[in-house]
Formats: sequence, C-alpha cells, structure tokens
Amino acid sequence: MSKVNKKNVDEEIKIDTAYNKSFDEIMNEILGEENENKKSDKELFEEMINEVSIPFDVMDPGNCVEEVENTQIYRFSDNARIGLFNGYSLDTGFGDGYREITLIQTSDLLEVIGSFNTRELKIEKNPDKYKYGQVKFIDKQRCDSLTVENVGVFGSFNVAIVSIHDSSFIDINLDILDKSKCTYVLIDARFDRVRGKINMSKDFYNQLNNENRDMLMNINRLGQIKISVENKNILHYIADYELQENINEEYDDIRQMLDDMRTDI
Repeated sequence: MSKVNKKNVDEEIKIDTAYNKSFDEIMNEILGEENENKKSDKELFEEMINEVSIPFDVMDPGNCVEEVENTQIYRFSDNARIGLFNGYSLDTGFGDGYREITLIQTSDLLEVIGSFNTRELKIEKNPDKYKYGQVKFIDKQRCDSLTVENVGVFGSFNVAIVSIHDSSFIDINLDILDKSKCTYVLIDARFDRVRGKINMSKDFYNQLNNENRDMLMNINRLGQIKISVENKNILHYIADYELQENINEEYDDIRQMLDDMRTDI
C-alpha cells in the first residue's frame, strides 16, 4: 500500500475549494473586486452629486465673516480662534480695518487674539443656535461701548459705556484712558440672569456718576455679580476711600490750626 502524499492532498483540497466558489466570487478575485456588495454606477453617481451639492439646511452657515454697511459681523457655530491684524493705530481710531460696529455671534468657545479697531463692540449668542457661547479676549480691547447679551465674556476693556443684558456671564476688567469721557455700566438685573465679576480701575470708577455708583453697590449687595475697584470689593473700596478722606480732612484742620498758631506767634 503506497503512502499518501500529504502535499498532494492539500493541493487537491485547494482545487476542490476553488471550484466550489461561485462564478461571481471567482471573477471578483480576478478583477480584484472581492466586495460582494459592490455599488452600482447609479449609486456611485448619486454619492458624487451629494458631495458637491449645497446642503439642504441653509440656515446653518457655520463660521463666517460678513460686512453689512459699516458693521463687521463674525458668526461662529463651533469652537474657533481668530487673530486680528494690529497694524493700525488705536489712538487715531480710523484707518485700515476700522469698523463703526463690530458684532460677534457665537454658540461655542471663541478665542480672540489681537484687538478690534471699532467704535462699538457687540457680543451676543448666535441666533441660529440653541447653545450659549463664550468669548475669551487675550488682549485688551479698546472701544467706546461694549454690549454683552446672552453670552459669556472674559477679558479686559478700555471702554466708556458697558451694557450687560439677559442671560450673560461676565468676568471683565474695565479701564478708561480718556479723562474727558464719563463712564457708565448698565446691568439688566430685572430678570436676575446676569452673573459674574466686574473689576474697575480707579480712573473708570472715578468717572462714574453718583447714581451709577449707587446702582452698582446695590447690585453687588445681591451677591450674584461681584463688583470691585482695583480688585477690592466696591463697598470696602468706598469705605476705605471715605476713611482716607476723613483722615485727610482732619489732617488739613490740624495743619490749618498749627499755621494759625504760628501766625499768632
């Protein structure tokens, strides 16, 4: 009885297995198309058209920048970072890149590097989205007025007029260089939906009128917005200021009394 050659048996099994394959399987192997679920020409054509066609949801423009009259609009629907050209002079205001109004609309996190060259800076929620975004300014911004509405804002501003509306969170520092301008801070506290911190420089605080100072002190007492001057609670700052004023007045009285005594002598 002759021995069975294992090599020949293995080759015969491979041949049998090969012949048991269907015609389509064999042809696919020859053509290099082993996928049984190969898409038809019609399906491939439809996919190609879908890739280049305009999305049906035209209400979602994504991230974009557009100009309407003299208003520059920055609209963001996801996380973004923008860098601004700072070749113009902030002291003169007008020049390359100047806009009367700059409007930022965002529903996510936006980081701004550089400074906008604008008179009025408005920051608000993207009206086409349900999320409330937040804007972080790396560099100090300079403008005449700042408006925040339904959004979070973090940063420092050289500004005269500040308005905070609706459901907003703020962590901002306020300063003013132009001593000829009066400063004002309006916080919409009617619906109790503004939270955060406001820190003012001494110059900014000194240029507020008395009514505005009283309003800020009352808002600070509610505890939902912490208001400070030179990083000191506004109530403590005023108390220290009044104490120092009293000390100065007493010192002036003593000095005047000593001067009178010297005159008598």
